[in-house]
Amino acid sequence: MASSSSSTYEVYIPADIIPTAETKIKLADNILVSSLVLGTWAWGDKRTWNWDEELNTKAKEAFDMSLSKGINTFDTAELYGGGESERCIARYKQNRSTTDTDDVIIATKFFPYPYRLSYPSTLINALKASLERLQVQCVDLYQIHGPIHLRSIEVIADALAEAVKLGLTKTVGVSNYSTNEMIK
Repeated sequence: MASSSSSTYEVYIPADIIPTAETKIKLADNILVSSLVLGTWAWGDKRTWNWDEELNTKAKEAFDMSLSKGINTFDTAELYGGGESERCIARYKQNRSTTDTDDVIIATKFFPYPYRLSYPSTLINALKASLERLQVQCVDLYQIHGPIHLRSIEVIADALAEAVKLGLTKTVGVSNYSTNEMIK
């Protein structure tokens, strides 16, 4: 349970729920996210993860295996490998049939560098660059990578709302925020 000064929020998960490959979580009333999400931080990242062609082959195998086992959701960010993680997802999707990738859910993130102060344009431009790397018209989930931005949460939230209004993302969220920051 989390509480703010004026509200209390409770999250309830029934005790009899045991997630399987078929279990999906509904976001924004139309996005079905797998109960297990494949994180792609290492994909394309040479500096931290020593990315090379062998790892590229293994990541493609992980992508294909995930889809074959019902894991349809991939978490990436503009920051991961300088955008290369997003490019990897686009390449891996490209080599599959449209039917196989119709239900692929992509969650990517905006990193609020200190020099990014002009909202919503900074966020919208970053999202458009992610869409280009991912080779999609719209992402399923666009998140703020962390609560380290120099602008208020309200300014950031308004920029996320603008991204939805423009049809660049189906839904929005935050990553690495505390409960109180999420409530705010």
